[in-house]
Amino acid sequence: MKTPVDIWVELGARLSSFGQDAASREVIVRACQKNDWFEPEEIVDAVRSIREEFLSRDKIEHWLACYERPATLPSRTVLVVMAGNIPLVGFFDLLCVVTAGHRCLVKMSSKDAVLMSFVIDQLKKIEPGVPVAVYDGATPFDAVIATGSDNANRYFRSLYAGVRTLLRGNRHSVAVLNGRETSGQLEALSDDIFSYSGLGCRNVSLIFVPRGISLCFASRRMNPKYLNNYRQRKALREMCGDPFSDSGFALLIRQPEFPQALSEVS
Repeated sequence: MKTPVDIWVELGARLSSFGQDAASREVIVRACQKNDWFEPEEIVDAVRSIREEFLSRDKIEHWLACYERPATLPSRTVLVVMAGNIPLVGFFDLLCVVTAGHRCLVKMSSKDAVLMSFVIDQLKKIEPGVPVAVYDGATPFDAVIATGSDNANRYFRSLYAGVRTLLRGNRHSVAVLNGRETSGQLEALSDDIFSYSGLGCRNVSLIFVPRGISLCFASRRMNPKYLNNYRQRKALREMCGDPFSDSGFALLIRQPEFPQALSEVS
């Protein structure tokens, strides 16, 4: 059987043409039909990022070199309950479980089932014995990794009480500027804010800037569902007389708290 490192490297090679051939383009179309928050170019970008950051032999071996691994490690079955807010958001948990020598049971989000099923299928083609299976609801497991909202997190704590767990709830990201950022850095910040319609836990939604500094973002194409949110929030703030600056696709709000809507940046 191939080693986990060899499996990941070969998966990276298989994903090198993702979005360029008919088969993967069909996968992208089905993924967008299943989740209309997904955009084709962002799916391709997510796969590219996974391939470049996670599936390079040098990067995997450098990552593993940071950890001491016991000579004998008991293999366990780990259930991974995946989110579906951005494309393949649960992939890293899958990679970690398998690389650590454990069996991974994947409970996919219905919002990301097309892409995750595609990846699992590729893994099975690379190595039929790879310890990955779609959870059938009955197979016993030793531990759980679950990601979701704070409400889902409370449900997970009750559902998996008595089992070893790693649970994640809502998370938010902050950017701190000093006023000397280059145009390239501000463009990268724009990507950090608006990629994947701002749905990722790493999407920045609260920015601290020096007094007197004004932010502006270059026009970009946004998902129709996001734009509906933007129009609704803009109309609501106008009716209530709440102050804001309008970028044309996002509302800039002067407040020290995280905003409540996708289309608002504090």
